[in-house]
Amino acid sequence: MWTRSRRLPALSSCGIARSAGTFDDCAPYGGEEWNWENCRRYLYEPATYHDDRHDRSEELAYIGAGGPISVSHPDLVPEIAGFRNALTQAWTSKGGGLTEDVHNGTMRCLWKCTTSIYNGKRSSSWMYLEGKKNATVLSKTNSKRLLIDEVTKKCIGVEVLLPTKLLMLSGIGREVDLAKFNIKPIVDSAQVGQNLLDHPILAHVFRLEYGNGLDHHLLRAGLEHDAAVSAYRWKNKGPYASGLLELVGLPRIDDRFMQYPEYIAAKEANGGLHPFGPAGQPHSEIDFVPMHPLGRRRPDDWRRDEAKIKEDYPWPMPRTSDAAMDKMILERSQKGFHPCGSARMGRNIEQGVDDGNLRVFGVEKLRVIDASIIPVTPDCQIQNSVYMIAEKVPHPIVNRMVQ
Repeated sequence: MWTRSRRLPALSSCGIARSAGTFDDCAPYGGEEWNWENCRRYLYEPATYHDDRHDRSEELAYIGAGGPISVSHPDLVPEIAGFRNALTQAWTSKGGGLTEDVHNGTMRCLWKCTTSIYNGKRSSSWMYLEGKKNATVLSKTNSKRLLIDEVTKKCIGVEVLLPTKLLMLSGIGREVDLAKFNIKPIVDSAQVGQNLLDHPILAHVFRLEYGNGLDHHLLRAGLEHDAAVSAYRWKNKGPYASGLLELVGLPRIDDRFMQYPEYIAAKEANGGLHPFGPAGQPHSEIDFVPMHPLGRRRPDDWRRDEAKIKEDYPWPMPRTSDAAMDKMILERSQKGFHPCGSARMGRNIEQGVDDGNLRVFGVEKLRVIDASIIPVTPDCQIQNSVYMIAEKVPHPIVNRMVQ
């Protein structure tokens, strides 16, 4: 058995789903079974939601359906209450809204995160393996080829596998690519390894007013650090129990876009629809981490005094020059390590690598079940979508086995 990637992920932000529109955009590839209404229940199955303090809406209980991963709204760290309150005030002063629920298909406003940290302890997909005596994880192991009968083109003993590299090493891919490495083709599948999608990330740092970050509590020796260590050691509380990411901004900036002729032309060419998020998706995800060097990504016209934000770090951004900003963004931007699409599903082998049931075209008894099958990049962290895929696909298989 192969795990879905090189490691079992431990990201604490798996509680965020994605916009309904990006699910509906998958239907032309995998069929209506992959639209929002037919996927949403599987987004909630991996988790169990905890609200021990009963300070959240009871309606949020739906985001956890008894799964193995504990999620909660974590204790807000009092040490950064000043930054949190000032940032909220700055956000609302610019007309931004606040929300508790981004799990219902609408991702908008400033959101206090749910995370996979509960009682100061993080849980992750390794929770699925607890008590599973029939599952073995082979660490430090590389699989170089699938066992496929060349006559029947039937895969032996595999239902879950790693992404497209393993397919190509096994002879499933574009013949022109396989020939470069003297790999004998089994299935000429034109979309294998193509259509790679990822999120662009622009990390940016501002200096905060002293006392509004967690540097002294987590990074530097002193009384604050000693207190933080003690609080976690004895009660699983304090800064060390935090995932550091408490606030996420999910803005729409349609009015600002209308100031640019290039955008207006692009919108007209798109039939009058917004070319960046026509179904109401947020234009960006802004993660506010009040600790150097991870503070990143915020709109630049907020009231800095209110948000206790000082100058850029380590050098100013050239905001007065479009050309200089383009150069800086190209130099500083990076990928988000949220890859998908390279084994996307499709209606046929010309459109995708696998069908709506994630069965690889041209090979029997072989499925791809991981992020690579997603044909339209999610508008957020992809981890919850990957859990959803892993929950959704086995249901019809199990039902057939029961019958």
